[in-house]
Amino acid sequence: MEDVDEKELREFSWVGLFMVTGICFFGFSLLIKLLDGSHVPIFIKIGLVSLGLAAICFLNKWVSLKEVKKNQRKISPLYNKD
Repeated sequence: MEDVDEKELREFSWVGLFMVTGICFFGFSLLIKLLDGSHVPIFIKIGLVSLGLAAICFLNKWVSLKEVKKNQRKISPLYNKD
């Protein structure tokens, strides 16, 4: 069981990457709006797409973990090797 936990910690987080990218683009767009007064719609679009991809990745990971837990329950305890 420890190997699974270590593997999950080492795994690259696409959800984190897309969330940080989306938040940074929104923040940078706000900063430009405050400094220059102009609105850059491309940054808002990139932020929205990035947050959308983060949501898709999160749902994919959630469904995958749900299926793994479901499959683990189907295995009889008699056949499990410790």
